Amino acid sequence: MRDRFKIVRLQLQGCVGWRETVENGERGYGVRREGDYGVRRDGVLSR
Repeated sequence: MRDRFKIVRLQLQGCVGWRETVENGERGYGVRREGDYGVRRDGVLSR
């Protein structure tokens, strides 16, 4: 349930591909890890 909360947080921040991360889990967005780690791949949440 923690991942879901983080995913929603990213969605509010404007993370593109947050849904793809949930479906794939390990797509490289980083939502499953921390949310601000691999998201820089999209360039939306670089920090």
